[in-house]
Amino acid sequence: MDSNQNSSRNIQLGIAWAMFSAFCFTVMDAAAKQLVKEYHPIQIVFLRAIFAFIPVLIWVYCKSSFAELRTYQPLLHIVRSLMGFIALFCAIVGLKYLPLAEYTVICFTSPLFLTALSIPMLKEKVGWHRWLAVIIGFMGTLIIIRPGFEVFNIGVLFALGTSISISLLIIFSRQISWTESSASMVFWYSVISIIFALFFIPFYWETPSLTHMFVFLVVGVVGGLAQLAMIESVRLAPPSVVAPFDYTSILWATMFGYYFFAEIPQEYTVIGAAFIILSGLYILHRESQINKKVKK
Repeated sequence: MDSNQNSSRNIQLGIAWAMFSAFCFTVMDAAAKQLVKEYHPIQIVFLRAIFAFIPVLIWVYCKSSFAELRTYQPLLHIVRSLMGFIALFCAIVGLKYLPLAEYTVICFTSPLFLTALSIPMLKEKVGWHRWLAVIIGFMGTLIIIRPGFEVFNIGVLFALGTSISISLLIIFSRQISWTESSASMVFWYSVISIIFALFFIPFYWETPSLTHMFVFLVVGVVGGLAQLAMIESVRLAPPSVVAPFDYTSILWATMFGYYFFAEIPQEYTVIGAAFIILSGLYILHRESQINKKVKK
């Protein structure tokens, strides 16, 4: 098999991993939304981190190498994991107050924050094309949340907090992805999240029923799978190729929201989603063009 065929196969696998990741993240969100009705977000984060070890250890076993868990940048792992911890906490609170589809759409503002944060943190130059896309995406966010037109939903703030934290998580992930394996990144994220949660869990712990413990298991296992799949997707294919397939999670969120929570997206959510998706895709398109020019 020649290099072109290998490259094509890697891109196809990357896309498949991205779509699987989007599905798993939405399943995790739907299960967490069910749990947050009765349990504190800290407990959900704590058990999610514990059960995420299951897919990671199976992954490592299948690769027959515990060297996969070795880390070369422990300090960056701590900072990255803190961002992930905050993102997950904000996500669970946001899911408590927002419909699943609306929460998911707002979280897709992360490319907008990533563009803005890449200037001071990654020293990237951002041209007017990408700033225009950011403004359009921000307009889409305003259409969804409609500030001043109704009672403000605190879930919006936490969904935006999730989006900003995810942007920072991506930046730190970029900085360590060259030396760390997928398993290492998920494993140490879980370890450090457990340590963070241990400071708070004695104040919020409630012993789950057997049924709820199964839902906690789903949140952790599927969440761990989602992280592994996401990291693998960008290892196999350029982010500009796989990222658009993340938007399939909006379809899953709409379906799960309707089926499990009787939620029907409002027209404002659909219009705002179109603005955010278009702006995100345009940002990815511009990054792809810039990378091609750099390689030349």
